Amino acid sequence: MSANPLQLLLDPLAAAFNRNVAQSGRAAQLAAQLDGRALALRLEGTPVTLFFKVSEGRISIETSHEGATDARVAVARDFWLRQGYAIVFATEGSAVL
Repeated sequence: MSANPLQLLLDPLAAAFNRNVAQSGRAAQLAAQLDGRALALRLEGTPVTLFFKVSEGRISIETSHEGATDARVAVARDFWLRQGYAIVFATEGSAVL
């Protein structure tokens, strides 16, 4: 278990993503294409960067990552707070929501 209290919020979010992936054949295919990849999502105006990782068709969301990421995205804090969040993993014009 992570020492980071934010992980207590991220684990259920990742579980929800994984339930959705498990229910969609297309999402499962896309998750398989993303296997081994990592996306960094930095929330501007805060010290928070979230790392979305795919391994063996499962998505994890963590607050740290060793090595390079395949993509980095910065999201303005005001947008994040106003719009809520939709995390998108994109690969070759397709997306897993």
